[in-house]
Amino acid sequence: MKFVDLHVNPTSKDLEEVLTFAAELGYVYIGLTPNNNQQQTSEIARKVGLEAVSRINLTPKDPEELLALLKRFRLKYEIVAIKCIDHKVAKQAAKDHRVDLLNFPINSRIIFDEPTAQLASTSNAALEITFSDLIMNQEMQRVITIDKLYREVKNAHRYKVPIILSSGAKTPYQLREPRDIAALVSVIGLVQKEALEALSSLPLKIIEINREKLKPDYARGVRLIRRGKNYGRQEI
Repeated sequence: MKFVDLHVNPTSKDLEEVLTFAAELGYVYIGLTPNNNQQQTSEIARKVGLEAVSRINLTPKDPEELLALLKRFRLKYEIVAIKCIDHKVAKQAAKDHRVDLLNFPINSRIIFDEPTAQLASTSNAALEITFSDLIMNQEMQRVITIDKLYREVKNAHRYKVPIILSSGAKTPYQLREPRDIAALVSVIGLVQKEALEALSSLPLKIIEINREKLKPDYARGVRLIRRGKNYGRQEI
């Protein structure tokens, strides 16, 4: 089983320490935002035994800005995540096939509700849960966090929306071993098998699909199966 953390967000100072610890914990793929030099992060990731995945977090203020940002960035990053802090943006993002992940910040006034889940069920979007929200909050704030995430997981289950678990780690202290996470998230309604898939096969599938789409010879609906004098294409 190849484990994936689609979102770590360290400063340049903590980058190598975070990536080294992630590799030690058993991760194979790691999602990195453009806060750091992309070539540098990829080199460090390779050095410690990780494969870097390029990711961008977009926080549009309205649906019009969302559409403009998707047009600008979709073909530049392997993972496109939308931070949903507005109802209209969340609903537009949920139904747009160019969006990979819907992320609802824990301090946001909105959640992944039923209407948004229903829209996401018709597209490629997955619900991303940042598990560091669970481990870093204390006492009453943790109770509030668990309640919010439990409701979001319930809505995702109801409409069969895929769930991805990411750390959002800025420091090594926000990382956990994958099987420890699988046990931890049981409090928000994820069973162990589902949690492990949310850390492995599901994010890996998103990476593979998007890497195929980012190839120069990609054409929607077909796959290049052989190069030669006569090109062969297979319907997909």
